[in-house]
Order: sequence, then C-alpha cells, then structure tokens
Amino acid sequence: MSQTKPRRKKGRVIRIALLLAVLLAVFSIAGVVIAGEMMIDETKLTQMSQTSTVYDADGQEIASLYVENRKLIEDFDKVPDYVRDAFIATEDRRFYKHFGVDPIGILRALVVNLQAGRTVEGGSTITQQLAKLTYLTHDRTLSRKIKEAIIAVNLERKFSKDEILEMYLNQVYFGHGAYGIETASQLYFGKSVTELTLGEAALLAGLPKAPNDYSPFNDLQKAMERRKVILKLMEEQQYITAEERQMAEREEIRLAERPKRKTFAQAYLDYLVKEAEKKYGFTEAELYRGGYKIYTNLNRQAQEAIEAVFADDQYFPKSADDQKIESGMVILDHQTGGILAMAGGRDYVPKGLNWATQRDRQPGSSFKPIAVYGPALEEGWSPYDLLVDKKITYKEYGNWTPTNPGGRYRGQVTMMTAVTDSINASAAWLLNEIGVEKGYEFATRLGVPMAEQDRHNLAISLGGLTHGVSPLDMAQAYTAFGNNGKMMRAYAIQKITTQDDRLIVQAEPNGETVMSPQSAYYMTRMLENVVKEGTGKNARMDRAVAGKTGTVALDPKVFKVNGNKDAWFVGYTPEWTAAVWMGYPKTDEKHYLKFSGGSYPAKLFKEVMRRALKGHPVTQFERPEGVAELIPPVQLTQITDLKGQYNPAQQAIELSWTPLEPEGAVGYRVYRRAEPANWLGQWLNGRKGEQKNEENPQEQGPAEGQPSEAPPELGVAPQGDTLIGESREGYFRDEGVDSRYTYTYYVIPYNLKTGEEGPKSNEAVVEVTGSGNLKDYLKEWEKRWKNERPEEENPQEEQPDPTQPPDGNNPQQPPSEGDDSEGNDSGEGIWPPVNGLLPKPPQEEKGKGKPEQPANRQSTHPDALPSEPPDGWPPEQSQVPTPVQRGTY
Repeated sequence: MSQTKPRRKKGRVIRIALLLAVLLAVFSIAGVVIAGEMMIDETKLTQMSQTSTVYDADGQEIASLYVENRKLIEDFDKVPDYVRDAFIATEDRRFYKHFGVDPIGILRALVVNLQAGRTVEGGSTITQQLAKLTYLTHDRTLSRKIKEAIIAVNLERKFSKDEILEMYLNQVYFGHGAYGIETASQLYFGKSVTELTLGEAALLAGLPKAPNDYSPFNDLQKAMERRKVILKLMEEQQYITAEERQMAEREEIRLAERPKRKTFAQAYLDYLVKEAEKKYGFTEAELYRGGYKIYTNLNRQAQEAIEAVFADDQYFPKSADDQKIESGMVILDHQTGGILAMAGGRDYVPKGLNWATQRDRQPGSSFKPIAVYGPALEEGWSPYDLLVDKKITYKEYGNWTPTNPGGRYRGQVTMMTAVTDSINASAAWLLNEIGVEKGYEFATRLGVPMAEQDRHNLAISLGGLTHGVSPLDMAQAYTAFGNNGKMMRAYAIQKITTQDDRLIVQAEPNGETVMSPQSAYYMTRMLENVVKEGTGKNARMDRAVAGKTGTVALDPKVFKVNGNKDAWFVGYTPEWTAAVWMGYPKTDEKHYLKFSGGSYPAKLFKEVMRRALKGHPVTQFERPEGVAELIPPVQLTQITDLKGQYNPAQQAIELSWTPLEPEGAVGYRVYRRAEPANWLGQWLNGRKGEQKNEENPQEQGPAEGQPSEAPPELGVAPQGDTLIGESREGYFRDEGVDSRYTYTYYVIPYNLKTGEEGPKSNEAVVEVTGSGNLKDYLKEWEKRWKNERPEEENPQEEQPDPTQPPDGNNPQQPPSEGDDSEGNDSGEGIWPPVNGLLPKPPQEEKGKGKPEQPANRQSTHPDALPSEPPDGWPPEQSQVPTPVQRGTY
C-alpha cells in the first residue's frame, strides 16, 4: 500500500501537466488566431498603402513616393501555369505543403547560408512575404518576425493557396514603379500576363529579389542571366522539361518602349532609394508604401541650376544624329559629404541609367591629384620640387611609355607646372618614384573603388584603371582637398521618420582624415593654378575655383581615328565640390569626342556652379592654421631655348624663350654683340681683290667664303657684348638694328628680389633680312655709273670701279687700278653711303632702254661723285627707319 500512493500521486501530476500543456497550446493557438484576426485587414490586400514624402535640406517638400502604377489580374484562372510555377520555384518551393510558415525551408536556408558564408537564400514563404508587404513596417526586430508568422498562419487559414498566390502577384514590386505582375507585363513586354511566354515569365519571376539590378531596361544581359537561373530551378523542380528549358533560354526578348516621365530631381530620388536599400535595409516597395518622411541634403537652388543647364543644348557639343553625347554631374558639400544636387543625364528617365553614379568611365588626368600628387605631397614632396619631363619607357610595367600631347618634353618642370599643364610624363615618373602602391592606397582611402590589379599598375598615374569611376566617386575623393585633408563620404538621406515623426534612421556626417592640412592646402594652390593659367581656364568665374581636367583618348589599337572617349572636370570652390563627366554611351568610330575636359566639361561646371552659388558670399580658400604660405622659390636654371628672328614689318629683331618659374619673380638681362655682316665684308674685299688682281695677277684676294672685316672708314667696326635691355617675361624686341651687322644675343636670368644672377643662356644669332636689297642697290649703282662715262675717254679701257673712293689729290686723272687712296680724313663723303637700309634704285622699264642720264654735272671725270644722287634717292620718309627706344618687352 505504501508504494501505490506515490505512484498514483505521480500519475496525477503528469496528467495535470499534460492538461496544462494542452490548455496552453489551445490558448496559444487561440491567441494566434485572435491576434491574426485583429491584425488582418482584408481591404489592405487590394488597396494602396500610404505615400512617403521627401524633403530638401530646408525641410521643404520636393516629391512624394507612392504606388501609382498597379493593375490587378482580371482572371487568375487564365494565367498560364508556368507563370505561377516560375514564382513558386523561385520564391517558395514548398508553397503547397506548409501552413504559412515553413520550418523545413527555414532550416534549409540556414544551412545554405552557413555554407556560403553569406545570405544567399531566404526562409520566408510567399505567404510571409504577402504579410510583410501588406501589413508590416520596416522594423528589423524579432517582434516583427513573430507578427509576420502570426499573420501568415492566419492568411493560410482564411484563404486558399491560389488566392494567396494571386494576392502576392498583385502586390509584389517589379521595378520602375510597377506593382503587380499585370502592370509589369504591360511595362516590360506591352502585353497582358495571360499572354506571357515561358521565357518572359521566367524573366519577371527573377525581378522581385532585386528589381533595379535585374531590370532588363537597366541591364538586359544581367536580366537574361537571372532568367537562366529561374528556368534551371523550374527544371530541377520538374515544372518544365530540359527541352522546354533550352527552348526558353533561346527565346529572344522583345522589350516594350520605355515610358518617359519628367520629375524634379528624379535622379536624386532614385539615388536616395538605392541608398536606403544599401545602407539601411529598406526595400523600394517599403519606401513607396510605408508613408515615411524622408529628409535629404538636396539644395533646391543647386538642383534647379543643374537641371536648367542640362536642359540647355548650348552647353553641350553637337552629337551624332543617332546618339546623344551624355553627361552626369554631382555637387557635394565637402564639409559634410551631403549630396546637394545630381544630374543623371540629359534625358534621364526614372530608374534609368544614372551617369552621375555609373562606375564604368576612366577618369584620365583628373585622377592625377588622387593617385600621384596627393600621396607625393604626403611623402614630403613640394609643389616647386623639380620633376623629370622626358619620354621614358618603363620596362617593369610592360614597356609602357607615357607620352605628352603634342610630343613636347621640357626635361625638368616643377610639380606646379606638371599639374597646371597636365604633363603626363612627369606624373608617371613621380608615381614611379614614390611607388605605385602608395598611390593605390591613397586612392583607396579617398573612397575610390580600386581593383587589386591596380596595386601594381603604373598607368593609374594617368587615370588608367582596371575598372572605371563615377562623378560621385570623383567628387567624394576631391572633398579631402577642399576640407583640409578630411574626405567626407557622400550621402543623400539625413533621416527617415514615420508619419508621426518617430525616428527610424538618423545619418551623421562620416569622414576620414587622409592627408595633412598642409598637403590639402598645397594641392588646392596647385589646382587653383590649373584654373588660372592651365588646362582648366574655362572654369574660371567670379569666385575662387580649384580643379583638374581629365581627357581619355581613344585606344589607337582599336580605333583608326584620333579622338577622345571621356572628358572630365572635377573642381571645387571654398563652399562646394562638383564633378562633371561627358561622353557617348557607346563609343565607336562614328561616336567619339572631339574636345577635351578643359572645354565643355569645364564650361558646364562653371555655369552650374555660378547659378548654384548665386547670392552666396564670395570667399577665398583659407590657409589652415599653422600651415606656411606656399612661396615659390626662384629657380635660376639655364635657359636653353632662346630664339631670335628679324621682323621686317617692325624693323626689329624679336627674341623669345621659356620663362623660368615662378613667373613674376625672375628678370632677364638681354645682351648683344655685333659683327659686320658677311655679305658686306665679302663685297668690299671682293672689289679690292679685283683691283689687286688686275694690277698684279699673281696676287689673289681672300678665298671664297673667308671672313674679312670691313675697312674702318666704313663705320662697321665690331661691337662687343653689351647689355641692351631687360625683360620680365619670355620676350624682348631689339629695335636698334642695322643691316650691316650680324647680331648674337644671350639672356641672363636674375632674382628680382635678391639680384642673384643665373647662368648664361644659349646664343641666338640673327642676320638682319633685307641686306640683300642694299647689295643689289650697290650693284645697280655701279652699272649705271659705268653707263654714264663719255665714250671718247678711253673707250678701249676697262671702266674703273665706281664703288672705290675717288682720288681726291688729282681729280683730273683717274686713279691707278688698285690704288688705295686715303680719302677724306674727316669721314665726310664716305663711299658708299651705307649708314642704314637703302631702297632699291629704279629698275629699267622694259622696252625703253636705260634711264635718262642726269643733265647737270660739276665734273666729267668718270670717277667724280655726281652732284645729284640717282633717281629714287634719298628714300622716302616711310622707307627710313625711325629711331626708337631700344628694347621693348
């Protein structure tokens, strides 16, 4: 008896426990049913959800996000089975076997995700997705998942599987504002869901996972690859045969024409939806249905400016007839990273290709500050350090030879000049010096998406990346230069709240210091010079601007024409940073650019920023505290390209050379020496030689081409090195020149502040053109003088040379041939009168014989000077050089 009582007591306890468990289960099920009933509002299964509102930075409404494009399936029985099967195979293979929640599916998804190391498969059933789409908010909490399961179970209790599937297909989002499969079918294929083919059904079934990524409007190739995955799933689950799958894969997709719609800041709105998805886990459907308040960084004036300029064709070059040159632009606040304005294209359509964020364009030279000069400044280089500017082949990088446009190489240039003039050879040399990996790491810290292959790719010095970048990437990277070395990550959304202002998302500026304030300031000074004096002059406006141009040439191995593929301008003011890209969507031999980044992109940047900043105070770039001002050192290097030429119109010799840096700190002293011109010495010595040879044939004059000095009595004595003037630029004009001389010039640079002189330049030798006219004139005079001799005086004798000085001691006797008379000691009456350029004497008129002889003579001696000069002498005043001050610059 003592053993029976404990057994009875133990059995009673078990029965009570079981009863309690049953009661708990019953009440739990009842609770689920009751709760589900309370949470389910059947009208929401067919009616629209609340509208979300978007606000600008000032809190003013700019747009609404709402479902405006949904058509319900008219007769679900007419929907082809393969349409239903495609969604079940993709989203919920056990749809007809579970009760709303699928524990087996959850376990399977868990295993698959653990094996993959990431989420590749979800565990939610179609019923759970319908519950989430219809009744629940964005909250990512355990309580929301419990509610989702409760509603799903009750939906299964209230509706059949086909009814649940129909409601799901009417609610699910397919991208481009299309809710429901009927709407999507009309949007993408221009037909009803009842008319879809197997291939089209599979393509649509692949969209709900990522509508924008798999949209055939955005990326047809990606959509086709996704379709293959869906068809394979249908085959594996025996909805279709292998033959049907293969036929569907070969099926050509014919898309309907994409509808166009113009909305203010449409590209910005599309971007913020993507940002909410990637950063905060929202789905596009939730944003369009959830009734949220979305506060952004959009600046209305900047957005209006960017849209007005992009709508005006005068700011773009003429495009090929069948394809328009496209462009993208973004403006950031470089102190916060806030995206102020965005242009996705010239004819941007909702959910279309956004050229402001598209990452497939090479940045060209606009990448040099990011990959070369930024890291170089951090490594201790200075803007006025000298860089090599030579054509170099880098064997360790596949024999790559960077070249300068135009083929000009200066030997050495400062970093300032290399940036200002966008010199390729110097950029490549400098990156090679500091190490490609340092440039790679610096670009990565600036937020640029770099491929691992670029870690050892010297071509990044010129913007040659494995993958491309977007204007948003470039603008974000440049924020570090305008923000004292701190790069700010770009973002559009400030916060998201519910309709009753309950905070869901709060964004904060997110930055990273990537360079010192000094490096950032010195970079700004160099990029300011690009706009002031270099390739970016078209971006100059009435406020401080710094920036860099970028141009990507066509690959000569691919294209037979010379032109460009991409053109950029990336710049900033003290307030904002912006990036502009231009190019054809598809480049070929008919569609390529004939301009550089310093042309249309720089002009567009200027116009947009001018309008966007209208009314803002004009400010200058401020030097950070503790940073020394950038003072250019004076480089007194040798000038090696001095050139000179005679300008007949100005009757002056013009000299030119490349000025030394920094301009305005270096002066130039110009020196000259003069030697008798070769033609004058040869002519005079030739005449003397003729006379001596006639008197003594054994004596010969100077050998042909041998230099000889003119007799001192002619007034053409050599002149030594003489300082003739100074200049402060690479130009000088010498107006005190004489046709009897050949001039040699050289220049000596000197420091305007200290007076220190640099080395002597190369010499430039210039012979005054026009001296041949004087030579012809003298020969003509000699000819005419011979013709004036009376025939009765020594008709058989050879006429004396009239160009020799007459014998003043015996005017009645001709001087002996070869006789050297002393002439006039006073120097008056020197023969010939060659003190300046003389005009040509009058030529004989054809058919009229010799010119008339002068009538009045004081002497008939053949060697006597005429009492009157020949016709045409003296020259008219316009033919006589006017004395002017020597040296103009």
